[in-house]
Amino acid sequence: MSDHGKRANWQLVYKSGDAWRPVDASVPYGVAPDQFNAVTFRPITTTGLRIEAQLQPNVSGGVLEWRLPK
Repeated sequence: MSDHGKRANWQLVYKSGDAWRPVDASVPYGVAPDQFNAVTFRPITTTGLRIEAQLQPNVSGGVLEWRLPK
């Protein structure tokens, strides 16, 4: 299997005032390729949510889809 596009690490952050803060994740962030990598966290109230990803050197990658519970 190629490492092309494989994330080195990632985190979910939320907007708190003018700052971005990491969510309080209750499980480790997964990095398995070609599947959903779920993370659970304490409920938050926010106006913004984003994924921050650190890629491996010299490879490209992206997020194809992400889902939030309703």
